[in-house]
Amino acid sequence: MLAIENIKCLVVDDHAMMRKVVKDFLITMKITNIAFAENGKMAYEKLHFNIAHTQSQFDIVFLDWNMPDVDGYSLLKQCRSDKNYDKVAFVMVTAEAEKEQVIKAIKTGVTSYIQKPFTESEFKSKMDKVLQWLMEKHKDTA
Repeated sequence: MLAIENIKCLVVDDHAMMRKVVKDFLITMKITNIAFAENGKMAYEKLHFNIAHTQSQFDIVFLDWNMPDVDGYSLLKQCRSDKNYDKVAFVMVTAEAEKEQVIKAIKTGVTSYIQKPFTESEFKSKMDKVLQWLMEKHKDTA
């Protein structure tokens, strides 16, 4: 069983303030193993390095849609096409709210979608569902 204190998160956003907001909300939930990337290219390097060199991976990846270099949707699409990321929850945290964008992300395999701006209670409510998804994915490896 995956324990909450062992959950590893990667927060990917080109705005430092948003990375801090997500980090602070995660810490209030007792999730403290948090890494950061400023864009999708840096995030993919961290994701790939973790799998290739540490035999572990991030459990949750928070993605902003609009970022320089590689955007969050492109990173989501790339990761979802790789079986190594089947048990990783991808959470889109973005200002993109058009129905077509949300549907596109869902079809690609996003685990949850949090629209900016959001409150701490909205974040925790979405995270409860993400944690349930993670527990379900990891119960067969307990």
